[in-house]
Amino acid sequence: MTLLILGLIICSYSDIRYRSVPAIWFDLWCLLLLIVSFNPGRVLLSATLLVFFLLFGWFTQGFGSADSFLIAVLALYFNFMTLLVLLLLACISTLLHHLLHQEATYPFILHLSLASILLIGGGFSL
Repeated sequence: MTLLILGLIICSYSDIRYRSVPAIWFDLWCLLLLIVSFNPGRVLLSATLLVFFLLFGWFTQGFGSADSFLIAVLALYFNFMTLLVLLLLACISTLLHHLLHQEATYPFILHLSLASILLIGGGFSL
């Protein structure tokens, strides 16, 4: 769990500061989390969500591939209903960010990370 939270904090900082995350580091972190938390049932859900959100990003031209990969990684840790709550919290947080700061892009990884840490701290089912 420490590896997940530490990575979320580092990714959030990079996403806020540069609106991107270093691909090599991020990919290695995702792979390490997959190895550490391997569960065949959740890997199938994770892969399905990855394909869905990569296609969503391709069609919208605004949703980044790192956002898609992070959602897929979070699907390894959270059950499906908790993941839906996490996505809802992240979207609400992004909407509030938009209302406070009118920007061209928004650091969705930050909002995914905040929602994840909130749910982990709240003891939601992992």
